[in-house]
Amino acid sequence: MSLIEPRLLKGFRDFLPEDMILRQKVISIIRNVFELHGFLPLETPTLEHLDILSGKYGEEGEKLIYKFKDQGERDVAMRYDLTVPLARVIAQYPELPRPFRRYQIQPVWRADKPQKGRFREFYQCDCDIIGVEDITAETEIISSVHDSLKALGFQKFCIKINHREVLNGLLAYAGLEQNFLLPLCRSIDKLDKIGPDGVKDELIQNGFSNAAVARILEMLQVNDPVSAFAMDLVSEKIGKFVKTGSAVLQLRKLFGYLKESGIADEYYKFDISLARGLDYYTGTVFETVVSEPKIGSITGGGRYDELISIFTKEKIPAVGTSLGLERLIEVIKIFELLPVPSSVSKALIVNFSEETTGYAVGVGQLLRANGIPCEIYPEPGKLQKQFKYADKLHIPYVLIRGSEEIADGSVVVKKLADGSQNRIPLENLIEFFKSTP
Repeated sequence: MSLIEPRLLKGFRDFLPEDMILRQKVISIIRNVFELHGFLPLETPTLEHLDILSGKYGEEGEKLIYKFKDQGERDVAMRYDLTVPLARVIAQYPELPRPFRRYQIQPVWRADKPQKGRFREFYQCDCDIIGVEDITAETEIISSVHDSLKALGFQKFCIKINHREVLNGLLAYAGLEQNFLLPLCRSIDKLDKIGPDGVKDELIQNGFSNAAVARILEMLQVNDPVSAFAMDLVSEKIGKFVKTGSAVLQLRKLFGYLKESGIADEYYKFDISLARGLDYYTGTVFETVVSEPKIGSITGGGRYDELISIFTKEKIPAVGTSLGLERLIEVIKIFELLPVPSSVSKALIVNFSEETTGYAVGVGQLLRANGIPCEIYPEPGKLQKQFKYADKLHIPYVLIRGSEEIADGSVVVKKLADGSQNRIPLENLIEFFKSTP
């Protein structure tokens, strides 16, 4: 039989133990914050019927859905995001309580062009509130984002906030009809990537007049570090449009609630250029950026009051956000934001010989019974070989219990980082590890 070359599909990755330790820690921190805010866990299947997912993500997103026919000749697709499956769940299980607060941490798949920081399989960490029209729901979602990032060690970030009705007002100011909204959102969503000139060219290609583009670009410059000033300028220019004026009032209320939540002003701002390209947003939109590195948004979300009605006659308001795990981890690694152990085991217990193996097993059971992760070297062997094994796995301590230690009821604890070692009575071993960071 010929050998098969071990290889991966483009855009997919293996996560080796050292990577997984960090990933699991990050997920655990985010999960804890979500649960502190009262969100309940949910999981949905990898595969959905194609019609569940198609037509929800815009023209560009539609091209990225992994779709195929299964063995039963059914049209199926792999999960593109976690929001549309949630909408399907809400419609399918009307007995769920309202408001319904859920979090979901699962992988999604997109047939995107692989590049640095962009993969075809990646994890999203979502939280959503279903059944609440009031802006307090946005407050809770944005507070969850803020608290998650702070818990992960982030210090320099900003949650940019806008409202789709402000963008509708921008359309009216430019003399354009409602049908221009989606191409407008898709273009200005790329402002950071392609710049004002790129947005201008794309808008003109999509049928916007030069005069309309000029007015749009004029308003996109209405940004100020102080959100109240920026919203005053927006109100002055386009606040006469009823829904836009109402949206600005909602945003002012939201910013007041965020202040009451104890979130410092530096962590959020009004940004009229924020659009969020997905078609299903209907109200507030928000995303988080970091000043360094330049990797795009690390969280994104908004209100989608009409999405669930695709699956049910009932109109159900909804708002949520998604934290991109891959980009979060990239920033955490660059700036070493989290102290992460490089091994799950705190100690390796040496296995001298068949005569002492039982004693090694006993020490292992003692440690594990007291919540201290450890492993026993699986077979008797030379000490040097066992030390090298522990060092390679970054296990910080080696425990030695040979015939001498068995006789006097002690254990030798060797710290691999500096080579220091101490002989400790067995009854004091748990106290030693409990007091060791």
